[in-house]
Amino acid sequence: MYKIQQLLTVFLQMVVSIYEIFQSVKSFEELEERVQRISQRATAELIQIAVEEIDERLANERDRKQLINIGKRKRHSNNSRRNHVGADTTRYIDRSKPATIERNPRFSHIQKS
Repeated sequence: MYKIQQLLTVFLQMVVSIYEIFQSVKSFEELEERVQRISQRATAELIQIAVEEIDERLANERDRKQLINIGKRKRHSNNSRRNHVGADTTRYIDRSKPATIERNPRFSHIQKS
């Protein structure tokens, strides 16, 4: 379930930023460009929250005997020229694929199924 406080924070930051733009904008073109930048940034933050929530749900629902958590890493995806989405996602190793375990000495302690 999405954390309402995170969503509300993103939304309120966007509203405050747009209000500040209205106070200082000098042309319609500038208004359009700055509002677009803010909405792209807010969208990137919302996608990050969603990806992390999905990752958490999948981690809780996984077959723990089959998939072993080997840590988190930052994943990046470009959603425009100016913004990118970065989210921490969990990585797993599958016990049913011994070749993966054998190739990497970091996983030598993992028993194959």
